[in-house]
Amino acid sequence: MKKTERLNGIVYALKDRGKLTASELSDLFEVSLRTIYRDIDALSQLRVPIITHEGVHGGYEIDMNYFMPSIHLSEQEIIMLLIVLNYGETIKLPSLTADYQVLKGKVIHALTDVDQVKVKKLMKYIVFGSHRIEPVDYEPDILRPILDAFIKECNLTMTYYNPQRDQWVARKISPKNLFFEEGGWYLTAFCHLRQEKRIFRLDRMHSVNVDFEKNAFLDKEIISATDKFSEAEYILSIDLSLYRVLKDNDYFSGAECMDGASVLQAGYQPVTENSTFLRFFTRYEENILAICLENPNLITVFEPIKFREKLTETVRQLFEKYC
Repeated sequence: MKKTERLNGIVYALKDRGKLTASELSDLFEVSLRTIYRDIDALSQLRVPIITHEGVHGGYEIDMNYFMPSIHLSEQEIIMLLIVLNYGETIKLPSLTADYQVLKGKVIHALTDVDQVKVKKLMKYIVFGSHRIEPVDYEPDILRPILDAFIKECNLTMTYYNPQRDQWVARKISPKNLFFEEGGWYLTAFCHLRQEKRIFRLDRMHSVNVDFEKNAFLDKEIISATDKFSEAEYILSIDLSLYRVLKDNDYFSGAECMDGASVLQAGYQPVTENSTFLRFFTRYEENILAICLENPNLITVFEPIKFREKLTETVRQLFEKYC
């Protein structure tokens, strides 16, 4: 983040939150305490009315009458932007926390003081849930080399933490996709150590650097048996009452009802008298597994065979443990 943007962000933060300590500002903008002290001095030299409180309960405040020019947006447009920004904070884009704070400050201060109170209250009632994992932290500025590697079509080098072995391993990888899933950020890449496609969690990556060797796998299709997020084709019979409840879930996206001739030829049997047969692709195996275990009398999966074997083994283990 540029110094000018951070100075504006400090002003917005103080107007939004009231008194903040240097330590709180340091955490908010992900910079050192020394940088914050220099920024406060710079704001004072620009005649921004910063009030300094010394002592144990000290900190910085800003004269609330201080006016900052803002962008011209309607209240509805501002609410839309704040909802999007709140979601941006939920998915925790690495190394951009400070940028989010600055942008939120710019947007919220486009409102009058009365409307600010109203909209801030509204935002408390809008909640996004997308966390299945909770990354502890990302290495500072980790996105920069990754994005550079995509732009320049180069490889990356890094050290990667293997939690099963509790060790760090040097890796050279050829990036293919950066994506957010299950509460964290992942990088799909060809791993030159394992000689196959692997998926890496960004919070387990350190010392990431661009290797200017050409990425020969960027536009190639690479199939891997260990791909956690690979899609598989499912064929199942599901009771219509249950399907009406679940049909809008993402793992049923693109599901097609099979015609009677196909069902008869394959020898599939309906799970109930009021059921339908579906064919679809999904990568959310665990969701299908949970549905089967929770509704054994309302759903039967016929394909893929590997999934049926996994389901059978899961039931066997549960039976041996609890019966």
